[in-house]
Amino acid sequence: MSGIDPQDHDDDSRSRQNVVAVVVVAVLLVGGWWLMSELQHHREVGDCIASGRRDCVPITPEAGK
Repeated sequence: MSGIDPQDHDDDSRSRQNVVAVVVVAVLLVGGWWLMSELQHHREVGDCIASGRRDCVPITPEAGK
């Protein structure tokens, strides 16, 4: 009567859910990649410190002091 097919509503809803799912998966993948790279960096710094080196992390002086 109103000219709206319930099937169209279901398709729109399903499409929206698929887009949201793809975005969530992409955010999780990027977050996982970032976390793994941070963990690797901290592991490398820890290994450097454990080997007795003192120049493992560069220290930059503050400009205003």
